[in-house]
Amino acid sequence: MVRRPERDALVTDRWDVVVVGAGPAGATTALLLARAGASVLLVDRARFPRDKACSEYLSPATTDILERLGGGVVDAVEGSAHAKLYGMKVVAPGGAVMCGRFQGGPRPYSFALPRTAFDTILVAAAARAGAHVSEATAVENLVWERGAVAGVVARSCNGHRVTCNARIVVGADGLRSVVARRLGLVRSSPPRRVAFSAHVADVAGIDGVGELHVGKHGYVGLGPIGGGVTTVALVVPLETVRTARSEGRDFRQSFFAELERFPGLAGRRARGSMLRCGARSWPPNASSPSSPPVRTRARSPPRCWRPTAARAVANSPASGCSSGSSAWAWAGPRSPTASYAAWRAGQTSRIFW
Repeated sequence: MVRRPERDALVTDRWDVVVVGAGPAGATTALLLARAGASVLLVDRARFPRDKACSEYLSPATTDILERLGGGVVDAVEGSAHAKLYGMKVVAPGGAVMCGRFQGGPRPYSFALPRTAFDTILVAAAARAGAHVSEATAVENLVWERGAVAGVVARSCNGHRVTCNARIVVGADGLRSVVARRLGLVRSSPPRRVAFSAHVADVAGIDGVGELHVGKHGYVGLGPIGGGVTTVALVVPLETVRTARSEGRDFRQSFFAELERFPGLAGRRARGSMLRCGARSWPPNASSPSSPPVRTRARSPPRCWRPTAARAVANSPASGCSSGSSAWAWAGPRSPTASYAAWRAGQTSRIFW
C-alpha cells in the first residue's frame, strides 16, 4: 500500500470523489455525485466503447431506474441497437416449457443491448453531469493518510503515474478489483462452472423473451440484443469441461453441437452465424481453464490520461450506459448522493466498495 505520494508520480488537485471503474455501478455513481455538486474523477483501465462477454440483459426493474437517472439515458438506450424483452421462457430437460410475462408499470419490458453501447451511454452521461473521465488509466495502488484511504495512484497508457488525492474513494472496479485487493478484501474460490458465450446472428425462433434451457449437465441462456443478434451462453460444470478435454473435445470448437443436445434448441441455428465468442469461469474471480475470449471486432488505439469532462466516448453515437450484476458500489443501502451527504455530515467512512 502507498502511504504517501511516490516520487515519480504527478500530484493532482484534490477531488471530492475518485470512482475506480466506469462500469454500470461506477458510471452511475459518478453521474449522481457530479450532479449533486461533488468534484468527481471517474477512472477506468479500458477505452470506451469497450466490450464485455456478459451482462447484456437488464432486469425489468432497471428500466425505471434508467428513467430516474434522467440526463437522456433512456433516450440514448432507445436510440441504440437494442432489444426489448417482455418475459422469460424456461425449457426443462424433457422439453416442457414455462413462459412468464413481465407486468406492471408504463414499460413492462426490460432492455437488452451490447455492453459496447450501454457502458458508453452511462460514461457519457456521467461526463455530461460534470464528472471528469479518464480512460485507459489503470489504478495501481491506494494512497493512505493517517490510517485512512486518501486517494489512488494511477498509471496512464503512456506510462505516466498520477497521484489523485480524494476525500472519498469508490471501488467499482469489478471482480478483479484493485481497491478490494489493496484493502485485503478479496475472497476467491476454485471455479465450479464454465460459461461459453457467443454473439450469434439470425437465431431462429426469437420472439421477444429471454430463454433458459436446462439440461442434465448444464444450461443455456439466450437473449436478443438488437440488430438481429442474440447472446447465447452455454454453462457447464468444470468437471464436464475437464472430462471433454481429456477426450480431445473442446467446447469452443463444438459450441453449436453442444447446443443441439437441448430439446428447445435443436435446429434453431440453421440460419445463424457466430459473430463473437468467449469463455469465463464461475465463480468469475477464479482463474478460467479456458483461453481468453476471442473477439472479431478490431479496436482503436487507447486514449491516454485525460482528466477532462468532455473527452468521454466522443466517437460514440449513443451517449453511454452500462449493465451489470451490481446495483451500487457502496457499503450499505444508501444511494451515492445520500452517502456523499452522509460523509459531508461525518456519518460514514471515506471509502466505499
